[in-house]
Amino acid sequence: MPKEINIGVIITHGPLKGGGGVQRRFARAFNYLTSKNSPLNCYLIGHSGLLKRLEESSIRINKKNVILVSELDMVEKKIKSNFFLKNILISIRLSVALIKVVKDIKLNIVHFLNANHLLIPFLIWLKIKKVKIVLSMVASPPWDEVFESSLKKKIVWNIFFKFSDVIDSLYRSFGNIYSQYSNKIRVTPCSFTDYNQFYPHNKEKLIVFAGRFESRKNPILFIDSIIGIQDEIRKYGWKCLMLGCGELEGMLRNKVKKAKIYDILTITSLWDISEVLNKSLIFVSLQKGENYPSQSLLEAMASGNTIIATDVGDTRRLINDENGFLLTTHDPLELSQIISYLIKKPKLCSILGRNARQYVLSHHRLEIMSEYLKNLWLDVAKKY
Repeated sequence: MPKEINIGVIITHGPLKGGGGVQRRFARAFNYLTSKNSPLNCYLIGHSGLLKRLEESSIRINKKNVILVSELDMVEKKIKSNFFLKNILISIRLSVALIKVVKDIKLNIVHFLNANHLLIPFLIWLKIKKVKIVLSMVASPPWDEVFESSLKKKIVWNIFFKFSDVIDSLYRSFGNIYSQYSNKIRVTPCSFTDYNQFYPHNKEKLIVFAGRFESRKNPILFIDSIIGIQDEIRKYGWKCLMLGCGELEGMLRNKVKKAKIYDILTITSLWDISEVLNKSLIFVSLQKGENYPSQSLLEAMASGNTIIATDVGDTRRLINDENGFLLTTHDPLELSQIISYLIKKPKLCSILGRNARQYVLSHHRLEIMSEYLKNLWLDVAKKY
């Protein structure tokens, strides 16, 4: 094992507005790890836009160990042209910039938080130079319907799986599906959020949906359920708030307008959602394939919200009968019935919300995740 271990964590994900759970989680872990005495030197490799958005989300990054690579901004932006040569030129330019970072800092380990086709030349160079590679499965599992429908994604992810020395997965089921990589899979013990930023405060009769407005997040299910019980929501004095943005936003706004529920349901987007979650009483997480380890869901639990979530994937690692309700279907009627039951019992919401906060405080802590990452990197440096 080398005397000095330098790790570079590369963040290439998109905007935080309407999402950004991956960035927020690893930024918090990075701050924690760089504040402790450790044989590891951890560097966050990103671009200036990422730092700005993290600060707008009330996450102040320790900039001492931050490496800004302007070329990473090209990964975040959608390439409007499908021209093959343009993709190759961008990939080469990006790889050259990242190779320089590896050489300058003398990185022993490069930790990817995403598998992107533009990074494949850089990945191959790392393998040739015997720099250790860690890949994290941090957001939507790559075996979901989006992944299965895209041959390009399937090829890219499998290249990264093959080249990685260790695959860090948030999902226990990953090893069952990709058994050929079982010898290199590690399961992250937990997720976490900032429990000082998210806490119960001045609770109101407010129901919140927060997440990207895209099919797998199921925002239409939420609106349809509210439309079905709109009179009850008005009667008991509740309001609904949808936080996010994305491809379905226009459709969602049209449904609100057509159903004339704009007096009880507002659609908007915020960089920092802590003020909203701290005062809301009910939070819904309706993803089709996996709610765990949604940062918005963890933040809502930390803020003392009663949770309603679809019973999919590893969702039960967060939600149980003592802190929320699990949906057995994706039927608006089932969700309407649960919301209808809860809006008549705000005291029950407060009790379940307290249980939700206590659960994440006990089982999903930054210290647990950070210690796991530290030991993972030490193990990689030692064994591979």
